[in-house]
Amino acid sequence: ATDKRVFAMQEVGIGFFPDVGSLYHLLKAPGFLGRYLALTGESINGADMLEAGLADYFINSIYFNDLIDKIKQSNKVSDAFLNLNDPLPKSVFWMENSAEISEVFVQENIDGMLRSLTSSQSGFAKSAFQALSQKSPTSIALTAEYLRRAKVWSFDQVIEMDYQLAQAFIASSDMVEGIRAQVIDKDRAPRWSPQ
Repeated sequence: ATDKRVFAMQEVGIGFFPDVGSLYHLLKAPGFLGRYLALTGESINGADMLEAGLADYFINSIYFNDLIDKIKQSNKVSDAFLNLNDPLPKSVFWMENSAEISEVFVQENIDGMLRSLTSSQSGFAKSAFQALSQKSPTSIALTAEYLRRAKVWSFDQVIEMDYQLAQAFIASSDMVEGIRAQVIDKDRAPRWSPQ
């Protein structure tokens, strides 16, 4: 990851679910950060990716060409990173919001999460509630249940379920509507069914 990298799983915003095996990795993130990302579709930066275990290495983009040269010399990526002397970044988002993310997203049902968010007056809670309110209710409910079940699954089990769910979602009206609202008309006003 770099200082310019942004990561998000925004599928719930188009009436889909976080697929391609992503839930397997998101469930390993500390303090329910992965659940927050999967359900809200919000983004994090490179430092947060490193904190969440979604990246193995971090480099400031100004050192990128140096990294390429060092990889060519050593043929081993990990050695190239060791010799850059680029300090690891601080995960500001995670440091500022980890307690609240853990408190809210430890809950496995959406109603509990929404109650926690609405009872808080913090900026984080208002932002997370707004993010959840704009996404497909069906996608959020299914993703929450999928996160609950997949906690003990292997990667192969997750990717197999992704395939089965994708087939059902492709035929759903929410996915068609989400793509219309976000990609085609870009009015950002999807009409979910149910609302």
